[in-house]
Amino acid sequence: MKQTTRTSLFYSITSSLVISLVTISGSGHKDIPAESPALQIEQVDVFVVNYPLAFFTKRLGGELVQITLPVPADQGPA
Repeated sequence: MKQTTRTSLFYSITSSLVISLVTISGSGHKDIPAESPALQIEQVDVFVVNYPLAFFTKRLGGELVQITLPVPADQGPA
């Protein structure tokens, strides 16, 4: 065999072994208890600088976000 063929074969075998070992070692699963405590989710304070950001933040976050737009009521954010 030529040197390049040996090197190529060596890298092929080595990479196959590494991929196999990573797959085998990562395939274990952990048992999740049937009665796990409920997650406590708090509201997050989000400060935005304009109305479009406030709109999208509320649409994405829903009830989990408290939006603050620090602009006086009689003025625009610009």
